[in-house]
Amino acid sequence: MKKTLIIVLVILIGVVLAYLYSQGHFTGDPKDSSFDNNYDSILFEKTEGWGPCRRNDFCSKVTSLYRSGRFVVKSKTTVENDVSDLVVDAVIEKIKRSNLMKKECKEEIIMDYSVKYRIILDGKTREFNNPLCAGFSEINTLLPKIEMQVDGGA
Repeated sequence: MKKTLIIVLVILIGVVLAYLYSQGHFTGDPKDSSFDNNYDSILFEKTEGWGPCRRNDFCSKVTSLYRSGRFVVKSKTTVENDVSDLVVDAVIEKIKRSNLMKKECKEEIIMDYSVKYRIILDGKTREFNNPLCAGFSEINTLLPKIEMQVDGGA
């Protein structure tokens, strides 16, 4: 009887741990909505690349907006600024009004340029490659313009 009870308890603990692991509690890959509401998690990210690019050139740029208002642009150098809560709220509102978390966007083929957008909102992550749908250009206009030295390109 004691052995059976111990076996049942071990199995039950294993099931609970497996469930918690699947929800990201031990991996840093949360599938619950509380993670993306973290004050310093990424809300909107744009990764651009262009060419032709010679070896040792830096032909890409990553622009990240965090929920905290931290705004980071990484290329050959890194520039970090803060934006107001109004900007963060406006980006969230634009994402929601444009229905980007549910919208299907066709991919445009561009020979010497690529852009990938990643949005993390309300417990969901969406990624778009060279999207043709509206909403992204409006979000880009809300973000600060950072001039950076870049390499490559025609």
